[in-house]
Amino acid sequence: MIISPISISIALAMCYAGAKNSTADQISKAIAGDATNNEILDYFSSVMIQLNLRNKSYELDSANRIYVQEKFQFLQNYKQILTDKFQGQFKNIDFINSGAVAQVKTFVFLYKNAIDGLTRMILTNAIYFKGTWEYKFEKGQTKQKTFYLAENREQKVPMMKIKNPFPYYEDDQVQVLGLHYKSQEVVLYVVLPKERFGLNNVELPRFKIETELSLNNALKQLGITDAFDQQSADFSGMTGSRDLYVSDVVHKAFIVTSEEGSEAAAATGVVMTFMSPNGGNFDQLKTFHADHPFFYTLATRQGDVLFSGTVASLD
Repeated sequence: MIISPISISIALAMCYAGAKNSTADQISKAIAGDATNNEILDYFSSVMIQLNLRNKSYELDSANRIYVQEKFQFLQNYKQILTDKFQGQFKNIDFINSGAVAQVKTFVFLYKNAIDGLTRMILTNAIYFKGTWEYKFEKGQTKQKTFYLAENREQKVPMMKIKNPFPYYEDDQVQVLGLHYKSQEVVLYVVLPKERFGLNNVELPRFKIETELSLNNALKQLGITDAFDQQSADFSGMTGSRDLYVSDVVHKAFIVTSEEGSEAAAATGVVMTFMSPNGGNFDQLKTFHADHPFFYTLATRQGDVLFSGTVASLD
C-alpha cells in the first residue's frame, strides 16, 4: 500500500479554504490541529513553494488544478485564495461530456460514478518525486532471496544489498533505517518489525506498489463528517450559499524503488457536488535485513511526509 499524506492534506486544505462553521472546524482539526485560519493557509502556501523549488538534485513537483463546471459561479475571494496560496490553476469543463471527463482522469484517479450531472467542481492535487540514492546499491549485489510474507508464506524477491554507515535506530520492537537521496533533503525511512533478524549489512527488496482508493470512510473516522452530509455541509465560502457538499475524496499513488533510487507520484481529488433539490538517535552502524513486511515513509528534511505505506507482498 502507498498513500501521499501531503497530497491529501493539500487537497483538503483547498476544500477547507471555502468551508465555514463546523464544516471548516472539522477539516482544520484533521489536517492542522489547533492552527488558526491564517496559519493553515500560510503553511500550505509555504509547502507549495518548497515543493516547487528549482535547481534541486532531485525532482519534486506539485500542482493544484481546479476543474469547474462551465458557467458555474463561485466567489472571487475563494478563487483568489486558491490562486495566491495554493498556486491553483483553473480549468472550465463540462462534466456531462465524456471526453472532458477523460481529461480529468488523466490528472486524478476517479471511480466510475464519481462524476454525475450535479458535479460542480473537483479540487485536485498532484505530486511527483524522483531521486537517486546518496549511496546507490550495486546491481551486481542484487540477488534472489526469500521474503517472508507471513507464517508459512514466503516468496523469492530481488533483494538489494549495500554496506555503508546509514542513519539507524532500534528498540525492542522495531529497526528503523534511513536512506538519504542526493543532497540529503529527502529521506526514505524503513520501519522493520523485529520478528525476524538480518544476517549482515543492509538488504532491501526492490519494490513497486500502486494504490487507488476512496478516502471517504477514513476521513469520516478522523472527524470530517459535515462535509459529506447534504444537510450539514457548509461551503458558503466557495459560492456564498450552502449548495455544495463533498461527494467523494479519491486518491491514487505509486512508488518504485530500485538500486538507483525511487520514483513516486500521487494525486488526490475532492469532488464537490451540487446538493440535489431534495437535499531518534541515528549514529550507529547495524544490520538491517528487510526480508518481511515493513512500513516506509518518504519525507523531507522539514518533516513533511510526501509518501508512506507498507510492503506486505511483492509481485
